[in-house]
Amino acid sequence: MFCHMKPGRPSRASLEVVPLRPVDDRPPPAPDRPQPPSHLGEPERTIWTNVFLDYRQSTRLAIDVLRSGLESHRECRETISRDGATVTGRDGQLRAHPLLSVERDARAAWLAAVKLLGLEL
Repeated sequence: MFCHMKPGRPSRASLEVVPLRPVDDRPPPAPDRPQPPSHLGEPERTIWTNVFLDYRQSTRLAIDVLRSGLESHRECRETISRDGATVTGRDGQLRAHPLLSVERDARAAWLAAVKLLGLEL
């Protein structure tokens, strides 16, 4: 018996990720808490650790969404910290660093990931 799927756009319900579930005060067993990726900075590793202390991860996708959101913000912040918030334009004028808008978008993506995962801020 086959299930016939209609062509076209999938429903929103079929695309939703199961949110991470809050847990009681006891930390989950160690296997449920993946270690933060080593290339993340200290602030991002702290966020990672706190998320997995407070929530049980429900899917590998949730872990990937969390990692991606933290990585994108970190890369922009490091470059802006190194270069400064302004750069010199081709005619010698100061202008905003081009990555400031990218960082803003990365922050928005991070907040969307937090919302998608059902995390409480």
